[in-house]
Amino acid sequence: MNVNGLFTFLDGLAANNDKLWFDANRDTYQQHRKEFILFVDRFIQEASVQDSRLVNLVASKSIFRINRDIRFSTNKNPYKTNFGMNLNISGSKEEFLGYYLHLEPGKSFFAMGAYMPASARLAAIRQEIDYSQQEFLRIVESPSVSSTFGQMGGSVLSSAPRGYAKDHPLIAYLKHKDFILEKQLSDNELNSAGLLDNLVNLVAVGKPFMDFLLRASAS
Repeated sequence: MNVNGLFTFLDGLAANNDKLWFDANRDTYQQHRKEFILFVDRFIQEASVQDSRLVNLVASKSIFRINRDIRFSTNKNPYKTNFGMNLNISGSKEEFLGYYLHLEPGKSFFAMGAYMPASARLAAIRQEIDYSQQEFLRIVESPSVSSTFGQMGGSVLSSAPRGYAKDHPLIAYLKHKDFILEKQLSDNELNSAGLLDNLVNLVAVGKPFMDFLLRASAS
């Protein structure tokens, strides 16, 4: 994947976010899209060794459209200025639990976890954290996870969720509405020959976290 070329295209699109410019550069976009699909396909194949739940996902169905939905937005720019990969292993089309790659000049990142889970899944994850406190802490505060991703991210409640005491020992985690591990990616990292291996390694490091979230959801 030619990340430098992709970012040159995205920089141009950010500066000229209109149909006239996009139509004039449509062939360039299509070439980068094809390269990205091939990259995502390779990622699925290699990451499936670490997480077999990825094996049946299709690369072409796991990337975002470049067109923005502007119907209800004050931002009327018609095109996104990033490429994205969305590998959902939740078993639900309505909510996301899986792996995500965001490519944008100076703003790229790789993430995994549960984003805006539905109320039933959110309650199940909180319950599993409460029931398996030490296991959860061993996962999210392990040296490998902490050094790779830092602290668990995602939006949080301003107070304790219903049914949990405000002095619960894991209240900081139970207040989460999303459960996300995220790693920022520099432009230099994205242009390295080892990019694919690095992303697959992130899956390996974060898999116990994903296993925990999916086990909670299934219980």
